[in-house]
Formats: sequence, structure tokens, C-alpha cells
Amino acid sequence: MMRFGPLHHIPDGLVIGDPGRRHLLLLPGSLVHRDGDQPTRSLPWDDIAATRLDLPTTRFRYPGLVSAIVSSVLVAVTLGDPGLDPDDGALEISGSPETTRLAVSRHHVGRYWIGSVGAAQALLDRLAAHAPSRALLADPEAILHRLARTARRGGWRDLPPR
Repeated sequence: MMRFGPLHHIPDGLVIGDPGRRHLLLLPGSLVHRDGDQPTRSLPWDDIAATRLDLPTTRFRYPGLVSAIVSSVLVAVTLGDPGLDPDDGALEISGSPETTRLAVSRHHVGRYWIGSVGAAQALLDRLAAHAPSRALLADPEAILHRLARTARRGGWRDLPPR
């Protein structure tokens, strides 16, 4: 399985967030909020007017690597679980009938690279606004590779950090 920032390809499809905890499963017909494998809410794309992904970002390109190293050192020093759990992010959805805020669990303590969060937001914007684009979700691995290539080429530079 491939992961790029908050985006993750799993057998069920493309998700935003930690697939073992709270995440968003992007399907051609709907956006499904899940807690582990259990769906908690399903929203048809046609009911979604706009989205705003609220995850902390950094311009540093490899925050997950640094987080893994720091966590490993803390585990070695404390000889156990240091108790570092990342705070949840969220997806705010505007549409019919109301605005909804869904929790999105993060993969690691710290921030995501701004390019990966920008790519996830651009994908959500396109899926909500352009119905024919939703067919692309039939091949989530291809979408993930394309988004990663675009972000690495600098398509994120105009985005402000959160």
C-alpha cells in the first residue's frame, strides 16, 4: 500500500487519514467517513458543495520521517510507549442540508508536508465540483501516483501553511 501525506491507498480504495482509525474513504458515488472498518457516515458527492481539509502543515518535506525517528528514540529511552498520539484533524463539508465536520485521524505526531495536504485538498475540490472526475477513483493507486508527482513538482507553492 502506498501513502502520500494524509492520502493512503488501501484495498478498499483511496483514503484520507489513518485507515486504522478515523478516515475518509473516497468512492465514486460518495465520501464515506469510517472509524477503522466501520462506516459512521456516507455523503453522496452531489450533496457536497465544498470541502476544507483542516490538517496541520509544514513546508519541511519529510515530517513523517522526523516523527518516526523521534518516536523511536522516545520508545528506546522510556522502554515503552511514550504515549504520543496525534490530535485528529478534520474535514469540513459544506452542502446539503448543513455544514458537517468529520474527524480525520493523522498518521503521525507532527505536521504533514504542505504539498501532500494541498494535493488532497485539490482532489477533494475536483471530486466535489466535477462529477466525471469521480470515475478516476476506480484506480486509486494511479490517482495517488499522479498527485504525488504533481505536488513534488511544486504545485503546492501558493498554499499558505495551516
